[in-house]
Amino acid sequence: MLKNKFLYIALFGILGIYAYKFFIFNQYIIKEIVIENQSNRSDINMIKNKLQFTLEEPLHLLNLRDIKESLESIDWIKRAQVNFDRPKILRVKFDEYDPIYIFNQEYYVDVTGIIFKIPGNPLDILKLSSKETTHDFMYELYQNIKLIVDSSSQDIISIDKNRDMLNIKLENMVIKVRFSNYEKKLEELINVYPQLQEIYKNNYMKIDMRYPTGFAVE
Repeated sequence: MLKNKFLYIALFGILGIYAYKFFIFNQYIIKEIVIENQSNRSDINMIKNKLQFTLEEPLHLLNLRDIKESLESIDWIKRAQVNFDRPKILRVKFDEYDPIYIFNQEYYVDVTGIIFKIPGNPLDILKLSSKETTHDFMYELYQNIKLIVDSSSQDIISIDKNRDMLNIKLENMVIKVRFSNYEKKLEELINVYPQLQEIYKNNYMKIDMRYPTGFAVE
């Protein structure tokens, strides 16, 4: 009998807590949505549309985790944070992916090394391609090549590796060179680059460095 009495007290206590929470949270109605940061790549209108349903809704009917996951399903949004600021404001903050290159014309890689895929036209950023190596290997190769060609003041547009062949595209030239001796050959090129500029001015140059000695320029 005593056990049943305690059971009823516990049950009424739980119901009381839920009734209190329902009453309190029912007073909190979303009247305003504040997006705390700017969108660089993601669609801000899509973000607003995903949040629109929360207006005039009581807090107890909203699942903040579901809202967060819904925002993270939007292209370019890496993670989202959703908080309720009593008594009426829903605050939203999100981080976007920040890609530094495209690998094999299909996957983006961001500054932390995370690989992700976004539909649509590719961004105009560094392109690295290889069917037999990893994206990490190609990015390390890019960094090595960049150190060598930096004095030319030319940005690297793309690097493609196919077995022992490298195809390196810069702003005003494309270079074909063997991977097995690319460092030596590129250093030779950079040593004579000022003379090439004098001769070819701003014309686009095709440079073939696959020869044992010297190279050809078109």
